[in-house]
Amino acid sequence: MQPMMMARIVMGGGVSAPCPRVHGIPVDRAARRATLGVMSRETVNLICGELPGTEKVPGDGGTDVWTAAHVPFARVGDGVEVWEGGVWVPMPVMSDHDLRERIVAAYEALRHSLPGDVQVTLDRTSG
Repeated sequence: MQPMMMARIVMGGGVSAPCPRVHGIPVDRAARRATLGVMSRETVNLICGELPGTEKVPGDGGTDVWTAAHVPFARVGDGVEVWEGGVWVPMPVMSDHDLRERIVAAYEALRHSLPGDVQVTLDRTSG
C-alpha cells in the first residue's frame, strides 16, 4: 500500500492546510475529518457527562455549557471551547483522545480552584 502523501491547499481566507492524498488522489473531506477525529456535540457531552459533579446547562445560541459547582469549564456549539486561564479557548480539530485530555485538564483546573468542601461534594454527585 502506498503511504499517504500530503499536499497543501489554500482554504478560504488564504490559510494553507494539508490535503491528504493516497496514490496522488485527494482524500474526500469526510474521510479526512474521520482521520482527524470528529469533535461532535455528542462526544463532548459524553466526555463531560462522565466527570464527577458536572451539569449541562443551556447556553447562548444553542450551546451546551458544562459546569462543575455552577462554574463553566467547557462548551460546545458550532465548535468546542474550554475555559483556560480565565478565557474561552477554541479547540482546533483533534482526536477524541486529545479532546478528552483538554476537557479533563480544564475540569481539573476548575476543581482545584474550588474550596475543599465544594470539591468533596463533586465526588458525591455523578456526572
